[in-house]
Order: sequence, then structure tokens, then C-alpha cells
Amino acid sequence: MRISLHLGVLRLLPRNPHVLENHAGCAPQGKGRLCVFAGFSAAGEIADYVFHNLAALNASGFDVIFVTTAAKINAPDLARLTKICLRVMLRQNTGYDFGSWKAGLFHSGVELQHYQRLLLTNDSYYGPLYPWAEVLSKASTDLFGITDSYGIAYHLMSYFVLYNEKILHSEQFRKYWQDVRMIPTILKTLIIYAYEVGLSQKFQKDGFSVSAYCPENSLFDTMPQNRHLFGRTIIVHRFWRELIENMHCPILKVDVFWRVLDAAADASWRTVLQDAGYDVSLIEQHLKGRNA
Repeated sequence: MRISLHLGVLRLLPRNPHVLENHAGCAPQGKGRLCVFAGFSAAGEIADYVFHNLAALNASGFDVIFVTTAAKINAPDLARLTKICLRVMLRQNTGYDFGSWKAGLFHSGVELQHYQRLLLTNDSYYGPLYPWAEVLSKASTDLFGITDSYGIAYHLMSYFVLYNEKILHSEQFRKYWQDVRMIPTILKTLIIYAYEVGLSQKFQKDGFSVSAYCPENSLFDTMPQNRHLFGRTIIVHRFWRELIENMHCPILKVDVFWRVLDAAADASWRTVLQDAGYDVSLIEQHLKGRNA
């Protein structure tokens, strides 16, 4: 696959995230924190681990815009969502999470100028294992994530990226996000190159500072015997346990359970998460639903 050729195709793709529904929710908290949360459920039901995280973000002072690309939002879930989210949106399933984040930013009716911090996150992880306040207290750069990666080029992993006021209200931010295209689901590699890697690279080149709560370099400092894997593996998968136990990483990626961990054969994950204070029944319930 010639990435440069495919990146050139971006300009031919649509910009519109195609919002189908936009529901009003709870009142804004007035704390200057906004979160756009991208979700998806093939069955149309929102798992309890997602509600758990949404409630934790709300309790941390974030006004939450929930954007889903599911076929529908069922009535019971909508009722629960509107109690803890500022807006609840349904849109067409194209453009991956970046399309959902764009929808929340520019199609929700929420005014960004009222906020000093913006969090773009999704439902690809279980958390928080540790309080979000611990993570937020370490956010001292313009762009801040939980984990970073040196694969392809240095970047923050896109499942959790926090913007401070300087970058949020910059012309570079507005131009970048308004130009995000709706990449079809068959071109996932293009999403990674153009947006997951491209986002950090773009803003760094524009002079904004970037850092991670659990830097890959620091992780390998705790396990020098694995230093040869630096930049060659996805740390949230291969070293999920070390991230949680050694670095207080507040998340466990959902896909760990079908990429590297057999939940039935290795029950030690329960102990790791219970020691962190997380309700493992949320994961057990979700895994049971996936395997049903």
C-alpha cells in the first residue's frame, strides 16, 4: 500500500460526519471542561462499562457530548445518557472515531469558546482504573495523552487526547479538525497514518508541546530486558499488566481480551484490576455479552 498515494485521496473524501440525531441532555457544569466521547455498538446497546466511564468523566467536571455510530440509540440508553451527557448524537457509520469527534466539535450546537480543556476519547478501553483526577493533574502540555508510541512516527495514541486552552482556541486546531474527512471503514490504515499519527505530528510541527501520562520510553525504563521492543510493539496490548502495575495506567484496552489475553485461561487480570480498585464485573458482563 503506497501511503503517500492514499493520503492524496483524502481531499476527495467528504467532510460531513452526517449527524442523524442530536438530543439535549443535562445542563452544563460551567467548569470549562468538554469531552467528546465516541462510541459504537453493533447491537445498538451501550455497555455498562461505558456508562461507568461517562459518569466518572462527568464527576471530573467534564460536560460530555456522546456520539455513536450504532444503528440506533434505544430508549432506555438514551434516558440514561441524557442524565450524564450534555448532548447525545447519532451519526452515520463512516470516518471512524475522528468523524464522531468532528461531529461533536462542530455539529452539536455546543460553543467551544466556553471551554478551556477538551478531551477526545472513546469506548475502546475499560476505565478509569484510577481516578481521572490523577491523570488530569499531570497534563502540563498543549496536547496530552495516556500513552504514546514511536511506531511509524511519534504520536499520542488517539483513544484519549486532551487539548489545553492554547491549542483548543488556535487557528491550527480549527483548520485541522474542520478538514477531517470521512474515511471509509475499509481504509483503517489510512486513518492511522492521516489522523492518529498525523495529528501529533501536525501539532508538534506547529510548535505545540506533546506528552503522555505513561510514556513508552519510561515504561521500557522499568523493564530494560524488553528495550529491544521499543517502538516495535503496541504497549497497551503487549504490556498491559506492566502499564497498570508499574505506571498506574488508568485504562485497559478492550481488545486485549482477543489480542493477547485469554480471559478464561488467565484469571490474573481480575486481581490486577481489583488491586487498582476497578469493578471487574463490568468487564465480565461485557465479555459475556460479546460471547453470547
